[in-house]
Amino acid sequence: MALALARLGIELGDNLLGYDAIISDDTAGRLPSLFVQKLANKKRQAVGKKGILTHFISGGYHGDLNQEAEEKIKEFLKKNKEKLKKIILVTEIIMSGRSISRLAKVIEDFGIDLDIAAVSVSELPEILAEDSSLSPKISKHVYYGELSRIGDEFHEKYTGVRKDLAAESAHPVLNKGGNQKNLEYENQTIKQDREAITALANEVWHSVLSDEAKKKAMVLEKESHK
Repeated sequence: MALALARLGIELGDNLLGYDAIISDDTAGRLPSLFVQKLANKKRQAVGKKGILTHFISGGYHGDLNQEAEEKIKEFLKKNKEKLKKIILVTEIIMSGRSISRLAKVIEDFGIDLDIAAVSVSELPEILAEDSSLSPKISKHVYYGELSRIGDEFHEKYTGVRKDLAAESAHPVLNKGGNQKNLEYENQTIKQDREAITALANEVWHSVLSDEAKKKAMVLEKESHK
């Protein structure tokens, strides 16, 4: 899972500077979005830009984006349209592509340019096919770590939120249930997961994406041709 996530970061590379915001297809997309956010902010900091905006919305799972949730997401996008000229939509996995396609179309209908980033895609979903129902512009800008179902493992990671498509907001609803002992354990797990994501982002940045890493790679490339 970490390798697929690292590959996704490397695939995004310098493109990370081109986004105004990250939209996270929560809840399982929260940790991958944190990873992308960490890398984007390192890129932005290197050129004197402020940190990237990140928005968490309940996009649905395996095509379950219902009409009510879609309308609430539209309300959210309408209120924030001026801040979202170009965004990157982050999810943990693309399987059939139905759920992410519907969410992407909602965003595109607002005239917002977007790319899609997934930890993995399962086989060859419709979203990547030449005859995809998604617009050709979006289909050409799907970044992913690997062709597998490894991204689905993020559904096993507790993130402190749950999707509630009947809620009054496009944002995920905080999960406050459970007894105190369970909540303490879950909070500790959240902390450990986020620390691991931060460490991975730092490793990818310092070893591959930073200017220093690129210079070292160029030197090694030149030496290999001597």
